[in-house]
Amino acid sequence: MKKNAKRFSAFILTLVSGSNWQGNVPTNVGTATGNAPTLNADYGVVTSAALTTAAGGTATITVANSFVKAKSVVSVAISGGTNTAGTPLIASAIPSAGSLVINIYNAHATAAFNGTLAVSFNVLDSE
Repeated sequence: MKKNAKRFSAFILTLVSGSNWQGNVPTNVGTATGNAPTLNADYGVVTSAALTTAAGGTATITVANSFVKAKSVVSVAISGGTNTAGTPLIASAIPSAGSLVINIYNAHATAAFNGTLAVSFNVLDSE
């Protein structure tokens, strides 16, 4: 397993278990402006602009990233943010040369998103 894949696996484990693990959590952070951040790293966290995506709708974040290739294997997870409504689910993560399109579906029956979403990603084949 590549070094960055191990870091990401441990990071996800921390989120799921709620433990006090103090390892190499992602420190590459980009903040989206208009949901189009640039973050040239093999792993990291991007935060969306404030979202108001209706129930049943999809929000899109397009990350410009020189580590992403058209056939990259990418792992993506929602890892925080200020949103307290709706039910955000990763619908897809579509790599292309130099970018990653992340689609976030609101699976809630009636509530719209009402804040930002932090999304963690790991490009597993960036080398």
